[in-house]
Amino acid sequence: AELNAMQMAMRLMLANLKEYRAFIPPALLAGRHENEHGHAESEVAIVFTDIVSSTSLWARCGDSMAEALKRHNCIIRICIAEHGGYEIKTIGDAFMVAFPVPEDAVSFGLSVQRMLFEAEWPEQLLEHEAAEKSDDGAWNGIKVRVGVNYGTAEIVEERGRVDYYG
Repeated sequence: AELNAMQMAMRLMLANLKEYRAFIPPALLAGRHENEHGHAESEVAIVFTDIVSSTSLWARCGDSMAEALKRHNCIIRICIAEHGGYEIKTIGDAFMVAFPVPEDAVSFGLSVQRMLFEAEWPEQLLEHEAAEKSDDGAWNGIKVRVGVNYGTAEIVEERGRVDYYG
């Protein structure tokens, strides 16, 4: 029920992009300046996440993977909110997220890994080699790559959304 309530709230925010802008951390909008082409730019930490072997998981564990993806997305979005990030976009099971400072981005990545490890995963998924529990207790469930890049990015606003390039 709690997961459904959060998903509904996220859908509502996305449906009204003007209200959603109010949730963009001010630090991501501050510190902007124009580059030589007249475009806004700022220092920003960009994080990309991606589920390891998701194509194989979908092929062999379709229904379980659908449930796991919902849980994954919920965990990612909880961590984004807890660490002051901004969800730029998703593509399939991948997220692109912005943070004002690299420390927040790295803390986000660690929180994601911790919450994924602690999550309950469908049994069928845990039987797949890409998501099985490790014998040493180091891993449990889906594995997610998290990459962080920090630097100057061009800020582009289109259709009420903010995107970053560079």
